[in-house]
Amino acid sequence: FTPLLTTGVDATGTEVALAHRWCMGFVEGMQMHEAHWFGRADDELQRLLHPIRLMFADMLLILSKSPPKRVKRLSLEEMNRFADAIPDAVIALRSYWRQHPVADEPASVRGVPKVGRNDPCPCGSGNKFKHCCGASAGVRAPEPGRGAAPPPTAQHVRGPREKGTWIAGLAEFPGFVDGEGPPYRPVAALVLDGEGLILAASLQRPEKRQEAVTDAVRQALGAPTTGEVQRPDRVVVPAAELVPLMKRALPGVKIAVGPTPELDAALASLRDRTSAPGDEHRTESYLTADTTPDALSAFFDAAAELYEHAPWTVVPDDASLFRITSSKLDLRGGVACVIGQAEESYGVILFDSPGDCEEYRRLARLAMSEDMPSRGLPRHAALSFERAQDLAPALRREIGARKWRVAGPAAFPRIMLVEPDMILRPPTHADYRRMEGVCRAISRLIDTEAGLSRAWEGARSLRRRLTVEVEGMPVSVTISLR
Repeated sequence: FTPLLTTGVDATGTEVALAHRWCMGFVEGMQMHEAHWFGRADDELQRLLHPIRLMFADMLLILSKSPPKRVKRLSLEEMNRFADAIPDAVIALRSYWRQHPVADEPASVRGVPKVGRNDPCPCGSGNKFKHCCGASAGVRAPEPGRGAAPPPTAQHVRGPREKGTWIAGLAEFPGFVDGEGPPYRPVAALVLDGEGLILAASLQRPEKRQEAVTDAVRQALGAPTTGEVQRPDRVVVPAAELVPLMKRALPGVKIAVGPTPELDAALASLRDRTSAPGDEHRTESYLTADTTPDALSAFFDAAAELYEHAPWTVVPDDASLFRITSSKLDLRGGVACVIGQAEESYGVILFDSPGDCEEYRRLARLAMSEDMPSRGLPRHAALSFERAQDLAPALRREIGARKWRVAGPAAFPRIMLVEPDMILRPPTHADYRRMEGVCRAISRLIDTEAGLSRAWEGARSLRRRLTVEVEGMPVSVTISLR
C-alpha cells in the first residue's frame, strides 16, 4: 500500500511528501463510522491511529490564522517521520479490523411507513424531516408509534449533509498557553462544510468567544481552505448558547441546534496532538510567566523537607487523608492524599473535595483491571518525586544553576495540574505557594504529633492550627485527619 500524497519543496529545495490533506481525508472517512473509530477505548487502535491523528491536528493549527504562539506545530522531521509511518499504519489498521470485526449496520425494517422530506420529523424535534434526521444520507426515520425518540447522536450520521449546510462549533482548546500572564486555555472555533471538510479555524483567548466565531466565519466566507466561496443557507451548531454568536457573525442565515459528530472528531484529533505521550517532558523551565526563582526556591525547600519526613511511612494508606484549609493559600475544604506506601511512586495529591478523592481512587481501581476510562478524572494537583534520569536535561541544568534544594537523586519535585479532560495546566505562582504550604503543614504535623500513624484508627479526632512559612512569610493553616 502506498498513499497518494501531495508533495512540496523544503528549505533546501528537496521534494518532500505532505501528508496533511491525506490524513484529513482519512479522518473524514472515519467519521462515516463514528461509533467504531471514535467510540473504542482500545490502546492498540489509538496507537495505530496516532501518526494520522497528529498530522490531522497539525493541519488544524495550519488552518488557524491566529494559533497560540506557545502551541508547537510538528517539525519537518516529525512530519516526515509520520508520513513514512502511514503505509505501515494503514496496513496494520486493516489487520486490526480483520481481527476485531464489527457487526453490519442494521438493515431497514420493512413495512415502516415512509416519512416525506417535508413531513414533521418523527424524532419529535418539531423540524421538518429534511432539516433534522433526514439531513444526513442513510439515516432511517424512527419507527412511528413508539413515542418521541431522543435527538440523533453521532452514530446516526452516515453521510454528507444537505448542500449549503455548514457545521460550526466552539470548544476549549485542548491545551494551555502560558505566554504573558497566567496560563489560559484558548477557545477554538471551527467551521466545516456539509461533508465535514474544514473550511476555517480560529483560536482566541477564552473571553473572546464572539471574536473567535466571527473570525472563523470571515475566513470561511472569504478564503475557505477547501472548495469554493459560498454563503451557507443553514448552520448547525451543537449548543443553543452558540446561536446568538453565529447570528451576529452570519446575519440572515438560519442557525439550528443539532448533533455535530464532525466537530467531535476534529476536536478529538486536536486533543491527541496536544496531549501526545511525552508532551509534559518538553517543558524547558520550571519558571512560568508569573513565577520567580525565589518562589521556586521556597517550593523546592518545602518539597525536600517533605521528602525527608517520608510521610508515606507514617500515613497508613491512600485512604487516610489530611484535610487542609488556609484562606491565604486558597485552600478551602480540600484534602491531601499521600502516596508511596507501596514504595513505587512517592508524593502528595491535592483534591478540591473528599468526593473528588474518592472518585479518583475508584478510577484508579478500574485502571488496575484495564477498564480505566481515557478521560474524566477529577481535577487535582499532584506533587511527585522523580529520578534525575527521568527529568528533562534542561530542567536538571536549571535546578543546578539555581542551586534549588533537592533531597536526593530520586527526589526531584514536579507539580502536575490535571484538568477533568486530562489536559495538563502549567503551574502558576499560586500553585507553587499552595503546594509549599501543604508540604510544610504535613511535615510540621509529623514533627509535633507522636503516634500519628495510629491517629486514623478508631474515633480519635485530631485538628491542629499551625503557622508555617510560605516564601518566608508566616501563613496560618488548619490541618485535620479524615
